[in-house]
Amino acid sequence: MNHLTACFIVKDDADNLARAIRSVQTVADTLLVTDTGSSDNSVETAQALGASVDHFPWIDDFTAAYTHVVQRATTDWILLLDSDEFLLANQDDAIRHALSNPDAMGYMLRRQDFTDLSQPDRFTEMWQLRLFRNHPDLRYTGRIHHHLDPPLETLGEPDNRRVLESDITFRHTGYANRDWPAKIRRDAHLMQLELAERPGQFYYLVELGLSLLKLGNPIGYTHLTQAARQALDPKRLPDLPRGPFLMLLEFALSPAPRPDGFPLTQQHAEHLAERHFDNAPPILWQRARLAFDRNDHNAAARLLEHLLDLANTHTYDRVTGFDPRILADDATLNLAVCHAHLGDIPRARQLLTTLLSSPTHQDRAQVNLDALNQAD
Repeated sequence: MNHLTACFIVKDDADNLARAIRSVQTVADTLLVTDTGSSDNSVETAQALGASVDHFPWIDDFTAAYTHVVQRATTDWILLLDSDEFLLANQDDAIRHALSNPDAMGYMLRRQDFTDLSQPDRFTEMWQLRLFRNHPDLRYTGRIHHHLDPPLETLGEPDNRRVLESDITFRHTGYANRDWPAKIRRDAHLMQLELAERPGQFYYLVELGLSLLKLGNPIGYTHLTQAARQALDPKRLPDLPRGPFLMLLEFALSPAPRPDGFPLTQQHAEHLAERHFDNAPPILWQRARLAFDRNDHNAAARLLEHLLDLANTHTYDRVTGFDPRILADDATLNLAVCHAHLGDIPRARQLLTTLLSSPTHQDRAQVNLDALNQAD
């Protein structure tokens, strides 16, 4: 019998924690919550829902808390969720089937990220390793954006077990309606501590660099420059983590200013993007913008058509989060403009008409339709 423990860490998030626990109560055999210093009723909420709660002091290290809670588990399998996440309904059978697979060491689950809770149909998905076999050597590393070290794949090698992809899905609402500057400052602080302890990590160079730029701190360019040099090293390139590599290329392709001598040129970034991320929405979006700026409307239209096809078939790369608008209305509007430039007025009108019911794009769609009508 494969038993499952659902693990959570929490601090001052009682309402979301209650939703998270309820989402797993019918499939988890054990519920474990580690509190890192709540001043609300998170502890009492978890206990009332049947969770075993302990306390772990916050030491500016998410990894320490995550490692602590998973090491409390004694069952065969572990499901790890944050307090602002929850499993979608009617997935108990899929989870039990996953646990019964003797060849699986763990599963990548689909995380749906929301940026605006008033638009529940607008989200993006990315893979997250959240369901895995218990193992005495389970350890997380990284003060933030934690990952297992040694990797789960390595732990499964002696038994020929693999990490598999799954259709099991959970939702994350932590990006919606929050104080972004405060979150970015906190995350940047933790990443600075991480790089001070273990310098040169590509993942954190990219994440910290972009975070500092969002805060208006030009020191971010220094970190991104170090990361760009690693990306240009043929020996290091195959081992770069895909998520931050994509983010670095997105930055290099974007119209954002870059310092003099930034080693990753736009042209080289385009080459790497086409080679490594042909199905990644943020990359396709930036490549389409560049093509449009060069007046290559055919290329821009092809890239936007591909982007919309990936959205409709749900087959885009799930390596990092991005703005869900580029999968829908933004791409549609820009594709319409491309077709107008190409002289395909019927196609442009068709695309613009679909946007007349959009709460965010209907005004711009009407302006463009009016312009087409006047041109006739």
